[in-house]
Amino acid sequence: MQSALVKLQSRQAMLGYYARSVALLLLLTAGGILWGVFTRAARYLLDSQQVSGSLYALWDKLPALTGFLGALTLLLLAAFFLSPLRLGCAAWFLGGALKKRRSGKWILYWLKPGRAAKATRFQLAIGLRRALLLTAFLLPGAFLLAGAFYGLLYDGAARNVFFTVVAAGAVLTLLGLFFGSAALQRYFLAPFLLARYPALQPREALRKSIVIMDEHCLQALLFKLSFSPWFLLCLLVFPVFYVWPYYQQACAVWAKNLQESWEEEQTALEEESFHL
Repeated sequence: MQSALVKLQSRQAMLGYYARSVALLLLLTAGGILWGVFTRAARYLLDSQQVSGSLYALWDKLPALTGFLGALTLLLLAAFFLSPLRLGCAAWFLGGALKKRRSGKWILYWLKPGRAAKATRFQLAIGLRRALLLTAFLLPGAFLLAGAFYGLLYDGAARNVFFTVVAAGAVLTLLGLFFGSAALQRYFLAPFLLARYPALQPREALRKSIVIMDEHCLQALLFKLSFSPWFLLCLLVFPVFYVWPYYQQACAVWAKNLQESWEEEQTALEEESFHL
């Protein structure tokens, strides 16, 4: 798929929807800020002397346990609160890629409790997989860097050896970051698949994304990196109101085009197999 063509289709899909897309960005931002305030208030309450003292009087190990359970609970609640909005966001921009008329129903669809729970399970599943995959790619470089600093501090390693190992570790880490980021693109289609086919289970969406993205991961990463100049403009804050909708819409168009191209190839193969 040509990057320029996808971006052109994205700009066309955004005509008449920029204001509503910016409103969606503000909604997601407000949700994150609101949850951050709530989290800080809850942590302040748990850390207060009266609450922690009362819990400590019940069991000396309970404060540490409640701290862990409290953090875990807040994480799950945050996921339950924000996951439907993120999936609704994917659905919104996918609707633009499909050239459908969009309304608030695209966002509200995933806010019902049952669907919100499904969206939460999906976000937790994809988040865990991404974290484990990226960690696997970064570990070799991290171990090399850690070994270099350990050798310098405790074994008195020569400086030239130290800098050589650090340079090698840095290069390995950067390579791991690049190829790890490419590997993460195997899940790129999953949110759009689930948004397009809500009956899919999260695991099914992830599996189908892996199948379709086979041999397209590096292409997806390079497409995203082509927006780097736009991302740099976001340091000025105000351009983000243009860049974020444009980038999200472009990703949705790219995902839609790839999925339809893959489905056409599968149909052609099935017809060819049938005639044979």
